[in-house]
Amino acid sequence: MKQLLIIGTLPESAGIGGVTVHVQRLLEWLDVKGVEYTLCDYKTLPFKKQIRMIMLHKSVHLHVSHPALRLMYALITKLTGKKLVFTIHGNLGRFSWFGNLLDKLTVKLSDVPIAINQKSYEKALKWNKRAQYVSAFIPPVEDGKAPEWAIEKIDSLQMAGRPVFSTNASVCSFTPLGEEIYGIEFLIDFFRNRHEILVISDPSGQYANKHKGEDLFIIAEPHSTFALYKHVDGTIRNTATDGDSLSVRESLYLGLPTFATDRVDRPKGCVLFHYNDAESLTKALSEGRQHTQRMDTGNPIGQIIGIYESV
Repeated sequence: MKQLLIIGTLPESAGIGGVTVHVQRLLEWLDVKGVEYTLCDYKTLPFKKQIRMIMLHKSVHLHVSHPALRLMYALITKLTGKKLVFTIHGNLGRFSWFGNLLDKLTVKLSDVPIAINQKSYEKALKWNKRAQYVSAFIPPVEDGKAPEWAIEKIDSLQMAGRPVFSTNASVCSFTPLGEEIYGIEFLIDFFRNRHEILVISDPSGQYANKHKGEDLFIIAEPHSTFALYKHVDGTIRNTATDGDSLSVRESLYLGLPTFATDRVDRPKGCVLFHYNDAESLTKALSEGRQHTQRMDTGNPIGQIIGIYESV
């Protein structure tokens, strides 16, 4: 019987986002560390094959965002007598009452539920005493690439004395309350008449299509935000909800001024502001530009491997 099955998906299958990049980097580091695993890409494989894969492995590490799918895979894993490690991507309690109930059941079923921020960890610990807190940020094995045209444009703007800030959105999506999750529309309006420039990482192309013909700096193709961040002056995370944001961790890791909403717990070093609040963001940008100390966020791969060995 094989040991470890990872159920998740990759940027090639589901686009660039926090979860897909996390899974990609997890696999890369497992390769580096010599840990054997099998990937079950639930976006591409037939469901019957996925069940057979679960049955052939000793333990499962689950990386799925939808609460109903999370519970379904958890039930299959436990009913087949396998061990379940469940990384809770996102903030516990961010769904409707029904979605939150499904998440609670999945946490209870897990042998080790992994929370990616402090508040989620405290909540998970009430439901499962084996819960652990592990950052979602895994440093890249390699930096990846950003488009040359975008780097040249950033360099040109900076030479002209115009600071460039970066933000990103994997897709255009909304909370159950109708709030735009990544707050891109607000940021577009906010930066229209400012001296600073906003570059938007938009790998899905949804915002680029919506604002076609407008004078905006949008990268509407797959690229490495980590590589892009090495050229900008700071990053902005205007999210209505979040987990342990990969882009925030990358920004801090590179020593950039990092501005993020105060809707969820943020790592030390972030400059906080209120979601979609122009006055609050203006104040944050004014006061927080000196936050340039590199934050050593570490690499949690050793902790994750330790969890595999414990189940």
